[in-house]
Amino acid sequence: MKFIEFKHRDNTKSLRCIKTGWEVSDNGEFPALWTNEDQGIFSRTSTETYAQLKPKLLAESWPEPQAKPARLALRRVKYSAMEWVASKIPERAGEWVSVPQGEVWFHQFGLEIDEDNGQNYSVAILEKDDGQVLTVHSDFIQFIDGGAA
Repeated sequence: MKFIEFKHRDNTKSLRCIKTGWEVSDNGEFPALWTNEDQGIFSRTSTETYAQLKPKLLAESWPEPQAKPARLALRRVKYSAMEWVASKIPERAGEWVSVPQGEVWFHQFGLEIDEDNGQNYSVAILEKDDGQVLTVHSDFIQFIDGGAA
């Protein structure tokens, strides 16, 4: 990595690596702040001050960072939905039954809040083959493959 020092209009200084996007900001006598907007890393505190880091980072022999880990591949899941089925018996109103809906792509788990009663519950964030995104209660999905080994 090759860092370049920038002096900003507000008299602050920072070191930036143009190739990797890493920036080290001067925080005075406190530990320097590392950020990398490309990787979504904001305000990671260093153990050293800017003055201590500056000579090291401006040296030509600073090692290249390791490559970012590859994103995990999406997995296929079967999902179901609850549907109300009227009873054929006149004395009974009906019941909720689980009805298979098909296979979709699983992205991740999330959290939804039922605003009527304030309860929260886990959901799976899924994507249909046509690009439509939906959330399904986590009890109503089943992974098809065995996942990563």
